[in-house]
Amino acid sequence: MQLVFTMQSTASKRVLSTLASKLHPQLPLSPRESQQLLTLLTTSFRAHLDREHPVPQNRHAQKPTGNNGQRSPSPTRAPSSYASATRHIDSILTNPLFAVKPRRRASDPAAVDVLRDPVGWFIDQIATGAATLPKAATCLDLLEIAPETSSRLYNGKSRAFVLAEWLRSSGLDKSREFVELQSSNKKQGFSNKALERLVTLLFAEGEAAAPWRWFIRSQEQRTKETILDAKQVATFRQHLLWKMVFTQANLGLDEGLAVFMQAFRMAEVDGLDSSYTVLRPAGAHLVNRIIATPDQSIEPQLYQAFLVSSRRWLGNWSQAVESMLWLHHPTQKTVSPALDYIRDSSGAIAHVQGTQSRRHFLVQLCLGTARELMEKERYTEAQVAMQFTKDHFADLVLSKPPTPAPQPTSQDKQRKERENLELLDQLVPT
Repeated sequence: MQLVFTMQSTASKRVLSTLASKLHPQLPLSPRESQQLLTLLTTSFRAHLDREHPVPQNRHAQKPTGNNGQRSPSPTRAPSSYASATRHIDSILTNPLFAVKPRRRASDPAAVDVLRDPVGWFIDQIATGAATLPKAATCLDLLEIAPETSSRLYNGKSRAFVLAEWLRSSGLDKSREFVELQSSNKKQGFSNKALERLVTLLFAEGEAAAPWRWFIRSQEQRTKETILDAKQVATFRQHLLWKMVFTQANLGLDEGLAVFMQAFRMAEVDGLDSSYTVLRPAGAHLVNRIIATPDQSIEPQLYQAFLVSSRRWLGNWSQAVESMLWLHHPTQKTVSPALDYIRDSSGAIAHVQGTQSRRHFLVQLCLGTARELMEKERYTEAQVAMQFTKDHFADLVLSKPPTPAPQPTSQDKQRKERENLELLDQLVPT
């Protein structure tokens, strides 16, 4: 009897408890309790993730060393798998494919909107999967006439970052269409002018790592690029370096020389003749700039390093270039190398029948040497340089012999001499 009563009592309590829960439901958690629960769940999730996908320990962690009985700082802990996964997900979610809501065709931007914000238009092209190299080139063209967008950020990213990241993530920076630079199929390719504008933008907005990544193209990467001919890649690197040097030299010769010397050090590591060949157009451009702007200040050690480097990337023409660079040295200007080169039976004389650009360069070298020697009142030696010019480059520095036609007047002669002087002033090496 007592057992039956006990069972009835237990059932009654259960019923009352059920009714009470309906009448008085559990109160919501307080903010503090909610935060504690969230922290507990997050910690549990991180621990489970690290257990299932452990991150390798830092090999370079500091080992404790005891000095005076003191313990050294504890080694840096390896990053959590949770943090790595979070960064990965964030990078996906910030990609324009996810971060930008594609527009419908019926709401395509008007031409005025594209002109007002070319990068915004291009991001929309990325989001719809319609972005191509020609459209990227169009975007760069439009940026030339829309400079007011220079300070605008796109989801916290600069214009240069948007374009560089799209090229990297799409793999197009390693494609034939990008490397060929104005291929036969203009609907797919990229142009020299577009690359120049892109490089200028990347350097201006702090994204210089991108063009250097394209230039380096490690040997392993080059091996994988079976669809690209080695000559095509070398030509692309040649064009790219020229544009990098040109862009920075516009800011100052020191900046241009620094870019070139970085590429030269990379060539030294490669140790391949083809790597030095890639440097020649950019190096020639810097020589031209140095000659054309003799009053521009240059850091002497950087200048000297560039001068010495010419022996590696110019071959048997380097002696002529070195002689010219010594004539323009910022702190150690000297005429001796140029004079020795002109006198040497195997020096300048070996190139008098060379290309027109080299003949122009030698004329400029001879006249520059003569000018420096005359300023130092070394007239006999100056005559050596002048006579060499007269003997081997008469077609460039002397007036053509008069024809039987009407005799030229004194004014005609003066005009011709003035034209010759102007020609000499304009001579630049290549």
